[in-house]
Amino acid sequence: MKTFITILCSIFLLIEGRVCAQTTGSYTSHLQTERGTYTWDIGSDRLYATPEWTSETNAIPLSFDKACQLGRDWLTKHDLRRYGLDEARLLSFPAVNIAAMSHGKAKRRFYYWIMYRSEAFDAGFMYVYVLMDGTVVEPTLTPLPAKKP
Repeated sequence: MKTFITILCSIFLLIEGRVCAQTTGSYTSHLQTERGTYTWDIGSDRLYATPEWTSETNAIPLSFDKACQLGRDWLTKHDLRRYGLDEARLLSFPAVNIAAMSHGKAKRRFYYWIMYRSEAFDAGFMYVYVLMDGTVVEPTLTPLPAKKP
């Protein structure tokens, strides 16, 4: 049963076009696009530099509206204006190691995952990760290999 669930989750992630990995000390996400593969990596040091937040006791450090504006600014800066907002989620950071899990540090760290869809037919998606301190996580881009003539 575990194998079936693992396979099902893997298929879902591949269909969605996003692959996330959690390793000791970082959170990594990949997205294959027409430009190449974008990779976002958020290390534990960066994670713990963001404000803690619990909905029961505090106002959220970064509003949804502000996060979406920061995402839009990032798209404009990278000449991706043709992408429109499709989906946005407020997510907790995955635990980056056992010590963080046992002390609950990672559970109080959140970020926005914002998905933009190209307005051109079937041209894909772009993700923007916005941290609670207002930082947009800058991905690295690995271009597609050059086509052979």
